[in-house]
Amino acid sequence: MAQYYLAKKEVSAPTTAHATDNPQLLALSMKSFEYCQKLKEMGYVVDAWCIVGKPAGVWIIKVEDLAELDDILMNLPMFPFVQWHVEALTDYGARYNGLRAMIQDKLSNRGTIQQLCNEFWKSQGQEVSATPGMKDVDMEPPAELKEGPGVTALRAIEGR
Repeated sequence: MAQYYLAKKEVSAPTTAHATDNPQLLALSMKSFEYCQKLKEMGYVVDAWCIVGKPAGVWIIKVEDLAELDDILMNLPMFPFVQWHVEALTDYGARYNGLRAMIQDKLSNRGTIQQLCNEFWKSQGQEVSATPGMKDVDMEPPAELKEGPGVTALRAIEGR
């Protein structure tokens, strides 16, 4: 199953000369841009951006496993001068699915989200009035979303 990562790279070129004055460094930079473009064509780099005002950038990388990710990062032509910061990503569907299941569990036999919000504000000594346009949230998740492994694991350890 494909995994997505946010990879931020910061270039720390040798300080003996400005990067634009160093033909070898410029050649490595050009090769690195070409490398990224090839990875985009191959489907590994979903997209890439440069960070304004500094020698840095971010890539969204799609791989099957950490070995592929490591191979991609380590083979960047500028690798000796790059520090990578990598974070795993999840899509909003997975996050939404987990949050929705958690809220449903918390709300069972306790009312709607709006009722719980009203109870909370009253317990804090706040006056509760209807918010224009605010209505109870429909708690049925869209059919295309399925329960994720995190929710399944929590239910399993809680004996539900």
